[in-house]
Amino acid sequence: MILKDCINELIKMEENASILYDREVSEADERFKPVMKRLSSEELKHREFLLDLLEKKELLDYVLNEEIVKCLESQKVHLKEGISKNPSQKEFFKFALQIEENSAELYEKLASYSNIEENFEKTFSKLVFWEKRHMIFILSILHEMN
Repeated sequence: MILKDCINELIKMEENASILYDREVSEADERFKPVMKRLSSEELKHREFLLDLLEKKELLDYVLNEEIVKCLESQKVHLKEGISKNPSQKEFFKFALQIEENSAELYEKLASYSNIEENFEKTFSKLVFWEKRHMIFILSILHEMN
């Protein structure tokens, strides 16, 4: 798989994560609705960030290593399997936490990939930071639920 294809898959995943958070807004406790809206909005910002990478055409033909491809495929499967119908708030946030954790891991692998130039490394590192921030946010909610 080349970097361009990977970025296109990542864009779809960020869109799907945003949709997932949007769908949950209607089911969420009132105290969590702003959280869901914020997370949805931030996923779309990640998408825009990734779209900007597609402008760097000279860098998009890098062939990615098997470890990155496996990590990407694992995240796609996790998202496709989804979550049960009518999950509890706690189940939803556990599922969302796993999505954020998988995304952070994937972006970390992309940031450390030796064939990718510095601008891409910085971009993926920023995405790692954002995903980890989401993880901390979700963990604090789960802690509050206990």
